[in-house]
Amino acid sequence: GLPELCAYYKAGSELKGSELRKQLSETLPSHMLPAYFVQVDRIPLTANGKTDKNALPKPGVSQTAQTVSALPETELEEKLCRIWKQT
Repeated sequence: GLPELCAYYKAGSELKGSELRKQLSETLPSHMLPAYFVQVDRIPLTANGKTDKNALPKPGVSQTAQTVSALPETELEEKLCRIWKQT
């Protein structure tokens, strides 16, 4: 499959990926919007202080501190998902 962009974010309160997607869609073109939004308690760091990409949770994996926004958000998306599930 094609590579997909995933946004990891740390928020002081529960912030849904759909809210972030909506805000970003007002300024970014659609091809630059992340496919997944994952909320984490903290961004893991390497010994050098850089982001430890290997320690970040994978999108779609169930974790308590994670919010993945890849679910249908509109009525049309829900209908399309139902059609795809039938095939």
